[in-house]
Amino acid sequence: MKAIAKTRAEAGAEIIEMPIPRVGDGQLLVRVAACGVCGSDLHLYLWELGAERMAGRMPFVFGHEPAGEVAEVGRGVTGFRPGDRVALDPFGHCGKCGPCLSGRFNLCAAPTTLSGAFADYTIAPERNAHLVPPTMDFETAALLEPFGTGLHAVEISSLRAGDSAVIEGPGPIGLSIAISARALGLSSIVITGLAEDSGRLELARALGFKTVCASDEGWTNQVRAMLPEGGADAVFDACGEIDSPRELLRRGG
Repeated sequence: MKAIAKTRAEAGAEIIEMPIPRVGDGQLLVRVAACGVCGSDLHLYLWELGAERMAGRMPFVFGHEPAGEVAEVGRGVTGFRPGDRVALDPFGHCGKCGPCLSGRFNLCAAPTTLSGAFADYTIAPERNAHLVPPTMDFETAALLEPFGTGLHAVEISSLRAGDSAVIEGPGPIGLSIAISARALGLSSIVITGLAEDSGRLELARALGFKTVCASDEGWTNQVRAMLPEGGADAVFDACGEIDSPRELLRRGG
């Protein structure tokens, strides 16, 4: 099968030929139909920001946000069968540790992981797989894992219908937060980004959200003018450089 892999400790990637992986006990062999491109994939491609930690694992295949069709199941698999449509989580859960037993699977102490998914096939432990309906296209299914990040942020934020929020960062996670917050019924949502994010801010406006360019002088005043008096109930950092919560949050936000 073909796969996109990192083979050298430098920028770039290669299309390589490799055997179709063999399915093991408790695993699924999934024929990949779509796969998201994570920011970490980009950093590994450019060989930057800590990518050298992967040097000992080369060659390794990129990709960990896939969706596809189950081609084969290993011994012990009970929840899936060939032909099922699935979205795959990059991290599964052991079901035995303290966080798992309390229902906080995303904090599992011994998570199961995928093999690289920028390939014709990938191996996934059963706990990493989620059935998706036949009405959902694979491109949408591949977005479920990153979208879940934004949804989870809203779920743990204590926001309620009628509240307001500012989301700093108009990328995929920021937009996922905004869409989730709107579904919750927030009264005011403002998304901020820099001048170089103009295309993403335009997309946010096309989706119906208010936006402010944080490269503009006095941008925090622009944001506050779009919020209820006193400021936002919550500010979300979806850019990694949040520096303005005190100017934007209400007291107690």
